[in-house]
Amino acid sequence: MIKSSRLRALRETNHRSLSRRDLLSRGAQTLAVLALPEVLIRKAWGQTAATFDYYISASGSDSNPGTLAAPWAITSLQDTNANNPRIAGKRVGLLPGKYNLNGMASGSNPGTGGANHYEFPILHLPAGTVLSPTYLGSSDSAGNYSPRTATLYIDASNTTTNFVIGQNHIGAGYFTIDGIVIDAGSGGTTTTVGFSSNLISVLPAVVNGGVTIKNCEFKNIYTNTPFGNNYAAVLLSQGEGGPPIGAVITNNYFHNLYRSNQTMHTHAILSLGAVAPTITYNTFVNCNEHIDFKYSTANGVVAWNYFGPTYEALALRGFDGNALTQPNVANAIHHNVFDGCGSTIAVDTQTYFGQNHLFYNNTVNDVRTGSVSVFVERMTAGNIATVYNNIFVSQASSGGYTGNCGATTGQTLFDYNCYGLVSLTQGWGEFNGSSSYTLYGSLASWRSGSGYDAHSIQGNASYPQFASAITVGSGPGQYQLASGSPCRGAGRTNGTLTGAACDMGAWGNGTTSIGCNFSGGAVPDAPSLTVS
Repeated sequence: MIKSSRLRALRETNHRSLSRRDLLSRGAQTLAVLALPEVLIRKAWGQTAATFDYYISASGSDSNPGTLAAPWAITSLQDTNANNPRIAGKRVGLLPGKYNLNGMASGSNPGTGGANHYEFPILHLPAGTVLSPTYLGSSDSAGNYSPRTATLYIDASNTTTNFVIGQNHIGAGYFTIDGIVIDAGSGGTTTTVGFSSNLISVLPAVVNGGVTIKNCEFKNIYTNTPFGNNYAAVLLSQGEGGPPIGAVITNNYFHNLYRSNQTMHTHAILSLGAVAPTITYNTFVNCNEHIDFKYSTANGVVAWNYFGPTYEALALRGFDGNALTQPNVANAIHHNVFDGCGSTIAVDTQTYFGQNHLFYNNTVNDVRTGSVSVFVERMTAGNIATVYNNIFVSQASSGGYTGNCGATTGQTLFDYNCYGLVSLTQGWGEFNGSSSYTLYGSLASWRSGSGYDAHSIQGNASYPQFASAITVGSGPGQYQLASGSPCRGAGRTNGTLTGAACDMGAWGNGTTSIGCNFSGGAVPDAPSLTVS
């Protein structure tokens, strides 16, 4: 069991959506534990409001008044139900239980194939307002908020092409989903799912902001067919109504989202052209791909997440701009732990567009051997990527380009990184614009040949000196730095010589850590986790 030694020291930055005061005022909820292999559960930081405006139970009736004593049925969340408009801007509590959605579809656009049915959810949340978003949360039997007591369940027997929950096509936004378990229900077996059938998606073409997904659990997408379609637990889709703006996805648990024949098209989070999505404090384990930013997703933040082992594919894909149909505003990837999750790549592995982005203060541990590449920066345009203060650890020992980095020339900044290698002669690869690399056998030759990493440091695979022995899949706490780590104080704020000295990597070393790029100067503790 891994527990945080203290509450996370949270400070507001330009990329943060919650202040320390906001978070602590909500209180710590009970730590959920699931008896699943290689499973990690996040501690939920939920709302403490004692009551909801309306309640729904698995045995309720739509003819009831929607009180705790006489709750509605889950069908009240269908868009054609008379109760549905009443919840706009209200708080709705799902009482404990399993809500089986098999056989259900959107009331107004039941999806049986054809265009755009996937843009209408089975369960519709009408828009609230900026001050009073429509709120759907998990409740205990006494009517109090309690995370993950309520499960929305759907499996391959449901043939609708509607997604599970969210808002109708070209919705106005302003809704919150808090503490719900959404289960595709395949139980680890292989099932056949059509386009968007049983897709666990939350956001269609939401053209306003005010959308928050927090404290939820998303699990069990297993499919083989069809080929080429995208599946995701949370979908930020541009659609026909314009890009979703400012979605916040925080403190959720994504796991067992897998499709064997299309590893690059099954995701925990997929963004298709979203603007300013904020993805923080989430745990990802056993997904084909954890996050994919496609179609010019811009001004996004991916921070303070734990990326555990993946099935076959990547932790990150995309982040490349894909022809830049949106304004080229940098996406920021910082203070994440990538724990044995394959190739951690900040740009797409097939295409090389010119998307601005930042990649700093991340910790990457790659446990693969042979011809692997831990981190790749492939850009068609120069001076658009900034990479600094990261820790890269590789177990690769032979064959091909075994180095930690492959990068095109012309990066804006590539410096103050820490490399922990099995062999001190492992090479760095400079990407040459196709599939070839110029290999370098030492940090010195890499510096001379590429001009990068002038102030970076290098040692063997144990060189970063983490606070704990590393067990892949056991959470980010083990990646805090020991007091004697050479990565302590070896980074620089903003990655430049004029910046203040600070720790490299994601988590520093607890209360004594020197923070990088935090306005308050403190690196937060690793999230509290239970491993079972």
